[in-house]
Amino acid sequence: MEFVKQHANVVVSHVGHPTAQADFDSMTADVEAAGFKDCLLQVMGDITHPDASEELVQTAVKSFGKLDIFVSNAGVCQFADFLR
Repeated sequence: MEFVKQHANVVVSHVGHPTAQADFDSMTADVEAAGFKDCLLQVMGDITHPDASEELVQTAVKSFGKLDIFVSNAGVCQFADFLR
């Protein structure tokens, strides 16, 4: 939410667990209630799979023209190059 308040566009990725979807829906409602529109997207997928990671980046670039910051908070620690 703080990124949105600072006028950033945000793309959130999650694997589709019902709790994660409910959290995203709640965040979307909060963003819209704060008066921000068209700045929050979701991409479903497991970012441990290269195709899902590529789709996440491509969606951000296609939707917003660029990707400035990537925050990984997946709780998985598998060290590798991002797109590998």
